[in-house]
Amino acid sequence: MAAGRDEHGHREIAGADLAAFARSLGDDPEAGAGRSSARNRLKGIVTAVVRDGVMAQVDIQAGPYRVVSLMSREAVEELDLQVGSVAIAVHQVDHRGGRAALTGAAAQPSSWV
Repeated sequence: MAAGRDEHGHREIAGADLAAFARSLGDDPEAGAGRSSARNRLKGIVTAVVRDGVMAQVDIQAGPYRVVSLMSREAVEELDLQVGSVAIAVHQVDHRGGRAALTGAAAQPSSWV
């Protein structure tokens, strides 16, 4: 995505280019992400990963939404989730309430962050 600079040195991206990029984030899940009956998928950028002995907290910024997922430390390591990675938060509601899962998408940090 091409970016210019304004008079203060801030990056500027054409609105049409940014809109096209945002639409591309809504495409089908990454290859290998698997299929599920969950309808709510929020693709975003990992903004924080906090690990302790057994568990981990992963924060994703998906558009205007902040998604927080608590999962095992082992899952975070297997998915290679790190700040800057692209991830897909999947939320599925069943008759007992809501369930959420987080699936990692990129093995390396995204270059557009």
